[in-house]
Amino acid sequence: MKVKHQFLRFGLVGVLNTGVHLAVVMLVLANTPLHQMGANALAYLVASSFSYLLNARWSFNARHHWPGFLRFQGVNLLGLCVSTLMGFIGDLLAWHYLLTVLLIALIVPALSFFLHRSYTFLAPAPPPDRRPDCFKNFPKVRPTLPQPYLAVYEQEYIANRTEGGTANRIARFLESWMHRQVAATAPGTPHAILELGAGSLNHLPWEQDYQRYDAVEPFKPLVEASRHHTLVNTFYSSLAEVPPDQYYDRVISIAVLEHLLDLPAEIARAALHLNEQGVFCAGIPTEGAWLWSLAWKYGTGPGFRRRTGLDYAVLMKHEHVNTADEIETCIRYFFTEVTIKRFPTPFKPFSLYTFIQAKGVRRLQCVEMGEPQ
Repeated sequence: MKVKHQFLRFGLVGVLNTGVHLAVVMLVLANTPLHQMGANALAYLVASSFSYLLNARWSFNARHHWPGFLRFQGVNLLGLCVSTLMGFIGDLLAWHYLLTVLLIALIVPALSFFLHRSYTFLAPAPPPDRRPDCFKNFPKVRPTLPQPYLAVYEQEYIANRTEGGTANRIARFLESWMHRQVAATAPGTPHAILELGAGSLNHLPWEQDYQRYDAVEPFKPLVEASRHHTLVNTFYSSLAEVPPDQYYDRVISIAVLEHLLDLPAEIARAALHLNEQGVFCAGIPTEGAWLWSLAWKYGTGPGFRRRTGLDYAVLMKHEHVNTADEIETCIRYFFTEVTIKRFPTPFKPFSLYTFIQAKGVRRLQCVEMGEPQ
């Protein structure tokens, strides 16, 4: 994200933070025996925590960790010291108080922003030779579907991706955010694309200026039903079928990574097919998030039960074997530069979908994990 965009978000968080502080003070004074000193102390704790979490997730796209929180408070303390020093100088030089306030308003936010950007939220690079703990969970085993689910599985799967009821149509409309984000990574010049889990090829119309479009899709009925079938150069049933000397400018996927049983190996193999400046980008449901869980339980779920009499949760456990956290962790391990966006809010618990863009392939890790034996 550009510095100016981060600064604008940082400033907006500051405005919201002021509102949070004021709201807490008013609630405490109205409902507790505390006076102004206690109310403002409590308000500072609440507001500073709010500011830290919002800036981490939204302004600087960083993960929460307690050392970062302590660094955040340290920068805030430095801002307090600078404000106090400016007040001392103002008294010493007999400045008008408005001039002192103006200088503080110009200096402290700018200083805080650049310290937060370069110090507080500068995440340490993971050790390149240490695999994330979640890798021990792979390859996973997909829960077996009971016979009543198997009887309707193919029909429901195709309907979910191509037709279905109102809930499915709403879901596909919301999923268009992922398609737009992935398509926006196109360089604007003829290039080669490999799509993982291309399904019904519903993403292909979003792409422009591609020179070659290859697709990996093991579920043949979806591919065969697509009217975009002839626009694809080569179909593969798995990444292992892609020739080792075939490279792409972009490897993309939409609502696929949550289904992969051997996720780290698949991401590693995909990365090995990228050109030196290639980009890996994926749209995924924010599996594990509160809002996403509500969406399928009370959106798609009831329609599935009406059509089949079955519990949609059983099908979801069978299909979505990976969480958003696991997917993000895997991608960060294999790439040096990772950018994450969420929809409809930037906060993971309150998001439905997540977009991940990754560059800078760590080839040693990818070869170790993903090269066919």
